Amino acid sequence: LVGIILLKLDIFTGKLLISLLVVALLPLVIWVLAKGFQRVLPNYFPTDAINSAWLSIRQVTFKKMMVTLVVSLVKYSIYSLQLYIALYLFNPSIELISTLPKIAIFYFGVTFLPGFLWADLGIRGSLSLFLFSTATVQGASVLIPIYLIWLLNSCIPALVGLILLLNHKRLN
Repeated sequence: LVGIILLKLDIFTGKLLISLLVVALLPLVIWVLAKGFQRVLPNYFPTDAINSAWLSIRQVTFKKMMVTLVVSLVKYSIYSLQLYIALYLFNPSIELISTLPKIAIFYFGVTFLPGFLWADLGIRGSLSLFLFSTATVQGASVLIPIYLIWLLNSCIPALVGLILLLNHKRLN
């Protein structure tokens, strides 16, 4: 949401802006609908599972939530800086101030748009082209950094973990 607000909204049509805001408010909408469904049809609602999850969430201390928030912000900052540096290497004309809100919107979109491995590549590609490309920027100078960061942050750690797991199972 901060990225949407900081961006001058010149690339967003009214419908797209409303869609992004709806997706951002989706957890609240789901919670309200679940509460309404629970009151209307209490026999068909998984109250025990929800109460158990709610109790688990309530047992988390404020200090742990703040530590998690700080670690998440540091991780997000590192990912954003990586993406900006990668984009800058392939397109030195981009500016930091105008790119950071777009990076925030990009990570928001990638997080909330559903997809599996190959669809995720298409989602990342089309979203990055929409946000980062202008009339003067070629598509390759946007797609290569996006996929490079995805490869470095997601694929390589997953492959290393898989290899270690397979070696561990083989040794046992």
